[in-house]
Amino acid sequence: MFLVLSLAFVMYNRFLENRNSSDFDNMLHDYHGRVEGKITNGVIPTAEIQSFYKEHKRILRFVYVPKTKDLTNEYVYPEDTEASGLDMQPYISFPGLMDLTGAQREVRIALNREALFSPLPRVSLAAAMVSLSVYWILYALWSILNAHRMGRLNVLWVVLFFSLNIVAYLLFILIDKIRMVRLKEVI
Repeated sequence: MFLVLSLAFVMYNRFLENRNSSDFDNMLHDYHGRVEGKITNGVIPTAEIQSFYKEHKRILRFVYVPKTKDLTNEYVYPEDTEASGLDMQPYISFPGLMDLTGAQREVRIALNREALFSPLPRVSLAAAMVSLSVYWILYALWSILNAHRMGRLNVLWVVLFFSLNIVAYLLFILIDKIRMVRLKEVI
């Protein structure tokens, strides 16, 4: 049970890491395909930005389009984002185009730290290690008890059971079967 639980935690860890990586890659690809280069002549593509945000809401906090010269607030989505949080890290900044008035714009995409940098993958990996350790110890103790019950326990087998675990137990059974075959030949 602990071995299966350990494998489940490892698979869950892999799933979380792959999901975050693919969501981030998809978000960047989607930005370059739908939003980049569309901020021209002072026109901000609000519909594209809103759609972009809604599709990647799990990993985004907000999308912010300031003027680069004076960093005045040009556009923020969602609209209820507090002004104090606009310069908070982490965010990705993409340079925009210069409009007719000479103001350069950029697009800042603020990432959701809790989603992308969640401690959950590390916790699941730690849980996998604990589960594997519990499995290893319990299996070694079970092997020691079986060897003791059969009257063949010694220090070498104890060391092998704790170091090689299931391989040592299979070796123990194989040696026992060979011993029994030889005993039958003698009789």
